[in-house]
Amino acid sequence: MISTRKYGRPAPVSQDGDAASAVAAAERTYVTELSTALVALGHSVEIWTLQFDSEPHMEVAERGLPVRRFRGGEIGYIPKRRPCAWIPRWVTNAGTYLALARRANITLVTHDWEAGIAGKLLASEFGLPLIYVPHSLGQSTLESGRVREEREVLGAASTVVATTPGQRDLLVGNAYGVPAQRVAIIPSPFGGGADGLTWTDVAFRFVEVAQPRSGSATLCHAAVGPALAGDLSEGGGAGYVEAGLANCPVTVNDSIL
Repeated sequence: MISTRKYGRPAPVSQDGDAASAVAAAERTYVTELSTALVALGHSVEIWTLQFDSEPHMEVAERGLPVRRFRGGEIGYIPKRRPCAWIPRWVTNAGTYLALARRANITLVTHDWEAGIAGKLLASEFGLPLIYVPHSLGQSTLESGRVREEREVLGAASTVVATTPGQRDLLVGNAYGVPAQRVAIIPSPFGGGADGLTWTDVAFRFVEVAQPRSGSATLCHAAVGPALAGDLSEGGGAGYVEAGLANCPVTVNDSIL
């Protein structure tokens, strides 16, 4: 799980007000509950996120979930008007770690449209499957710039997870044009469960879409920011080696990052 949200700590300062804080809280809940359910099924899970201020690069956070942080810029929050200047460095750091970690059977899972850009870049660099969970869509709020970015991620994703039938219809419609066979409907249990759906049910479905044929998968759930024009041409920083790789694991199977 790679997310701009904080896990096991207070949420980062938001410039967007209460509505944005509610969205962030909902995403943290979704990622935490899904990760916990996947662990219960016997998978290894990591949450990948941004490193803010003096936070450690690696720690065990709430519910025993490992959180691995990568520096994306010397900022203490993600600015609303230019949220993605840190993406090139973050992707470089995460990619450096991924190249040295020798993990096996990895599938990237990105949450929200912001997550998609970084997940798409990592998936392209390492030839990894990409599962994209939009949660919400820019077409619903008439954000044209966001829609352009979403189309790029949707075109790269091997599977897109819609949480409602209405969202699926929007994804396969004229606005996005995602082939229907690449869209899986996996409802969220928020609010007591959709038709009795549990997080365990959601986890089973994620495993199914991650490994439709055979073998186990490592799911790396990612939620990072949308790229603005020109952002991806910026330099990438020194890489994750700046933090040291003392805790770098050897090849890991049956795990979810």
